[in-house]
Amino acid sequence: MNAMERGLADVPHVDKAPWVLAFGNEADGWDIEGDEDDDGEATGLPGERLVSDALGSFAGCWGDYHRASAAKIFNLPVDLIAALDPQRFEADAEDVALDDLGTLIQVIGGCRTQFGSCSVADMARFTNQHPTRIIQAMGNHPWMFLSGDRDNFAKLFIEHEGE
Repeated sequence: MNAMERGLADVPHVDKAPWVLAFGNEADGWDIEGDEDDDGEATGLPGERLVSDALGSFAGCWGDYHRASAAKIFNLPVDLIAALDPQRFEADAEDVALDDLGTLIQVIGGCRTQFGSCSVADMARFTNQHPTRIIQAMGNHPWMFLSGDRDNFAKLFIEHEGE
């Protein structure tokens, strides 16, 4: 059992079926209706490169990678992410840049809850980061904001306005 698998073993699966079953048309972002660079119909789904980069940051946060744990946290089918698995590499949790961490938070939040809310405490646990680092990373991403009790990370929620 590696560090990621041990650290996330008792995190329950999200109580909804995965809603992302394929990747959107925009490789580096969310395929949102009204995007100027859409080549086709907007799907509302994340792009393949966006999810792949987020998985790489996720592995960097843990210094390890475990596909089933990643699928559980992102609420994605294992077979969908199997082809995207980042190469195994060693990294310290502090090595993940704040911009990359912010994108990781957005992708986990979007995929896990279909842009519902997730607490700062849960996101910190999912990403193996301190809650204040989660809040710092969100500061670089204007489409995410916090709501709730700022004195209690378990009651302070990450919300999404869209991209």
